[in-house]
Amino acid sequence: MLEDHQDTISLTYNARGSSGYCDFDKVKGLEGIYIANIFDKNHLLTDSDEKVTKKEAKKFQKTVITFDKGGEWKNIEPPERDSAGKRIICEDDCSLHLHSITSSFSPIYSNENAIGIILATGNIGRYLSYKEDELNTYLSRDGGLSWTELKKGEFIYDMGDHGAIILMADSQKATDTLYFSWNEGLTWEKILIDFPLEVENILIEPTSTSQKFLVYGEKDGKGITVAVDFSTYHEPMCRKPDKAGSSDSDYEIWRPQNLMSSGCLMGHKVEYVRRKQDAECFNGEEFERPKFIENCECTDEDFECDLGYYREESGVCTVIEGYVFSESECNENDFMYTVTGYRRVAGDTCQDGVSSQYEPMQIPCQDNSGMYFYMILAIGFAAGSLWALDKYGIQAKDLFSYFSKDTFDRSGFFSDLTKAPEGMEEEELGETKLDANEEEFDPRN
Repeated sequence: MLEDHQDTISLTYNARGSSGYCDFDKVKGLEGIYIANIFDKNHLLTDSDEKVTKKEAKKFQKTVITFDKGGEWKNIEPPERDSAGKRIICEDDCSLHLHSITSSFSPIYSNENAIGIILATGNIGRYLSYKEDELNTYLSRDGGLSWTELKKGEFIYDMGDHGAIILMADSQKATDTLYFSWNEGLTWEKILIDFPLEVENILIEPTSTSQKFLVYGEKDGKGITVAVDFSTYHEPMCRKPDKAGSSDSDYEIWRPQNLMSSGCLMGHKVEYVRRKQDAECFNGEEFERPKFIENCECTDEDFECDLGYYREESGVCTVIEGYVFSESECNENDFMYTVTGYRRVAGDTCQDGVSSQYEPMQIPCQDNSGMYFYMILAIGFAAGSLWALDKYGIQAKDLFSYFSKDTFDRSGFFSDLTKAPEGMEEEELGETKLDANEEEFDPRN
């Protein structure tokens, strides 16, 4: 039986390795965005007595993303076209799936100094693939909201100069070619090294602000390190960060947003100044990214399931079976808070909007516990109804249309009571009789 504490269920069937590491990645530098791999419960929970092996379970892994600290998880929308420009046909529960820390393939990678940029290895389909010939390399420059296919195949990668430089190498076979991009994957150039190298990793200093990389691997069983210094390429410094968004500036203003496309994330609008994708110039290690914040109106994505509740596939928060709730206590002002099944995501700063539907209401304390119980039920029902009205666009008048004069079902009702079934005839007032043991009620007493 679950105990009463402040944690609540956000994600079930999270994929994890034998060492205990989980496929659960934070998109660094952005609030509330996480990417995780889960097992499809429809293939794990069966009526069969046979246990599903780890190898079989890996065939049914899916990747999901949240933009509200785990309040709600969604599939990742795949790109519309591949790296060759061909249209991608994606049907029947099809989405983008990405490898993470428990995999032997290159994992999801982001850095707080390359704001919004994510590099990852994966595939498009119903489930995550572990077949090398089905994997490609992907990039998102808006925090995971949309993705592009960078290259066919699986690569090792890293970023430098605040994300302005991407360096990659083939990880499946020995190679004498490194690939780099000045424009976040729009175009690629090659660097040839003197001998084929089995590349194991590409490294840069932890902040990803430098232009100097180390590529290390093996050749004939011996460790080899190759240094790549892009500061010698003499690209110009980026111009006018103080005039971001103007045509003569190399910088743009970027606003992270959630799936609702409201321009908001975690209840507020944040504006970042970052280099334009096609501006081939250096940011410089000392570049400081300006940031501006403004609060937003509350939406569904600003709320998660409350303590003792979990989110069903329909999106509704439902009580966890067997959960024991503690009794609500009166505060010093003789008020207590109702439970709606929802709570604001921690750190979310939204205002107004749907907050009155989801957030706990403050009510006077009641001595009569029964009255309090029914009050809670009424408030919970009202909150659920308001959620349905808002979520599915149901009009309030439709809820009562069945009781209108034209639609009410009158079968079994009689306007002429002489035709009613036996025992339903209307008795005249003077003929009403009392039971022998029944006392007559006198309102004056």
